[in-house]
Amino acid sequence: LMMLMFTSGTTGRSKGVMLSERNMCASLHTYSEVAENWITNRLPAGQKLPLSHMTLLPLFHMACFVCVMSYPPAGWALNLCGDIRDFYRDLGLMHSDVMASAPMLVETIYNDYKRGRVERLNGLWDLCCSSAALDPKTALKVLTLSAKIVEENHLTTMMITHNMKDAIKYGNRLIMMHEGHIIYDVSGEEKKNLHVSDLLAKFQIASGGEFANDRMILS
Repeated sequence: LMMLMFTSGTTGRSKGVMLSERNMCASLHTYSEVAENWITNRLPAGQKLPLSHMTLLPLFHMACFVCVMSYPPAGWALNLCGDIRDFYRDLGLMHSDVMASAPMLVETIYNDYKRGRVERLNGLWDLCCSSAALDPKTALKVLTLSAKIVEENHLTTMMITHNMKDAIKYGNRLIMMHEGHIIYDVSGEEKKNLHVSDLLAKFQIASGGEFANDRMILS
């Protein structure tokens, strides 16, 4: 055991998740290798490694923790912004080549670029969105590719999702949880024949309460 990382997921209550040394090392190795190859193929003419990276995420966020553990050892400068309200101030004080961000901030920065406010970016030249699940087209592409890789390589994979249609469509087993307990476990032909309405009914029966999360009902 390397550490206990407390997380609430998207809507749940905070709970401790055990993170092993092997798990963390595997994440760091994969992240560092993929990130370096991805950046190397996008370097502007004359630009050399190492670079500088800006992150808005808090230190207890897994992605930020990976950045802290992987970029500095590779010689990169890691710039931390503690409050989104101070983003442009911090970006102006700390030159950053690369930044991964949520869609809303990406759109704001892109609009600045279109309006000619390039000086506000202080040399930031590579911007990507780290929340693919918020973009339906990208999410579908990621899911389709993941399913193909899993099937071809016979991998054991766990997908955690709020989207009931995806939960039914992908994988060969579905587990529904409520307040930390498994309330429904289905696989095989029974899973293939499921509909979202079936899951809602199962939840109500197993939990003893109505399903009140509009976001999940509509998904």
